[in-house]
Amino acid sequence: MRCLMRGRLRALRVAFASRSGALAAGSRLGAALLAGVAATIPSGGALAQAWPQKPVRVVVAFAAGGPADIVARLTAQQLEDSTGRTFLVENRAGAGGMTGTDMVARAAPDGYTLLVTSSAAHAAGPALWPSVPYNPVTDFSHITLIGRGPIGLLVQGNAPWKSMADFLAAAKAKPGTINYGSGGPGGLGHLTGEFMQSVLGFSMQHVPYKGSAPAQADLLGGQIQAISDVISSHASMVRAGKLRLLGVASTARLESLPDSPTFAEQGFPQVVASAWFALTGPAKIPPDIVSLLAAAMQKGLARPETRSRLADLGLTPDPSMTPALLPGFVKGEVERWARVVRERNIRID
Repeated sequence: MRCLMRGRLRALRVAFASRSGALAAGSRLGAALLAGVAATIPSGGALAQAWPQKPVRVVVAFAAGGPADIVARLTAQQLEDSTGRTFLVENRAGAGGMTGTDMVARAAPDGYTLLVTSSAAHAAGPALWPSVPYNPVTDFSHITLIGRGPIGLLVQGNAPWKSMADFLAAAKAKPGTINYGSGGPGGLGHLTGEFMQSVLGFSMQHVPYKGSAPAQADLLGGQIQAISDVISSHASMVRAGKLRLLGVASTARLESLPDSPTFAEQGFPQVVASAWFALTGPAKIPPDIVSLLAAAMQKGLARPETRSRLADLGLTPDPSMTPALLPGFVKGEVERWARVVRERNIRID
């Protein structure tokens, strides 16, 4: 009986040892398989080195031919030149830029869908549109500020106002009697005109136009007394003496119009406003890809020919605006224009 029991115990020990060995071997095999899988997943640096393996879409949320489209095509060219890969511009116009912008916000954050956005669409638009399906700050990976151009206040070349102080004195003497035009309701020219009134304490009447050209024509014809608009649209008329640029809403004078003073020089440092374009993409693009894109853009924007083409659009690159700083800049712009829209009770029909 004892011999039988000893035999059964030995058999159990052998079976247990065999099972334990199999489990250990299985565990080692599982670990090896996991290590092999992990080795096939690229790290952040390796991911950036492997990207892009196919053409990258550069979405512009406006129709072909406009300023945003021109900037987007220039951006795509800079990225192609720097990376040797293909970047294709895709126009997705509609709803004041909302259609294309929302499409990019919902895209996969793999670096293959980017957006060239504008201050009008990305910063001012959300305050004006009744329902925006995305957060303009947190739903995007902000990469590079491509360029910005200041807004200005312009009058006829033979107007009696030689400075912003003269204009303010006249406007305050007869509140609401000066009519100012802009390139369209809700645009940066319109909002900056309202912003000026708020911070400088005067009033004038807004007359919206469908573009800068008809506003300029009416200013020259005397139908309105001033224009608040992107300066580049009127620079040639300023040089010809037919228009006078009373104030440039930037911290420094424009190289292209060195005789035109800033608002700050005239004692109004709070009047700073610019139209800008930025390269962004859906939130959570891998940081290494963001860094690669930013470096490629900085390289392209440093080229004299690129700066010259941007200058033709009234834009100046800002190399100090890194991916770490750009989200804060965009957030500040969104909050600033939302405050102007709210305080001035601006509505777009």
